[in-house]
Amino acid sequence: MNELDNLELLGFFLFIVVLRRFFVRSGSVGESFSEIVTRYVVISAGAAAFYLTVSCLFLVFFFKKEQLGVSDYQENDFYLIFFVVYLVALYALTPLPKIEWIQAIKDDYNAEMKKAEEKEKLKSAEEQVDFFTDSEGNTHTDSMNTDKQ
Repeated sequence: MNELDNLELLGFFLFIVVLRRFFVRSGSVGESFSEIVTRYVVISAGAAAFYLTVSCLFLVFFFKKEQLGVSDYQENDFYLIFFVVYLVALYALTPLPKIEWIQAIKDDYNAEMKKAEEKEKLKSAEEQVDFFTDSEGNTHTDSMNTDKQ
C-alpha cells in the first residue's frame, strides 16, 4: 500500500464505489447473484477486449511498434487509461432501477380512462329515449290502453 500514489488510491476508491453501485442496482432490478456475476464478467471481458484492441492499434500505428510487449504498456501509462475505460464501462452498463412512478402514472391514466368510459356509457344509456317516457319521466300508459274496461 505504501507504493500506491494518490491517483491509484482515488481509482481504487472509485472502483469500490462503482462496483457497489453495480451490484446494488443489479440486485434491485431482480437479477439473481449468478446473473449479476455473469453480467459483471461479460462487461469486464468486453472492456478489456475493447481496450486491448484500441491500445494495440494505437501502439502499432502511432509509435510504429512492430512487436508489442508488456513494457510498452507500462512505459506509456496505458494501465491508467484502461482503468478509466473499465470504470466508465462498468458505470454505464449498470442496469437502471425500475422507475415505479412511470408505472403509477400509467395506472392512474388507465383508471381515469376507465372512469371516463363508464361515465360515457351511463350518459349514453341515460340519453337513450324511452318510447314510453316523456321528458318529465311520466309514462302515459293510459292513452295506450285500447281495451275499454
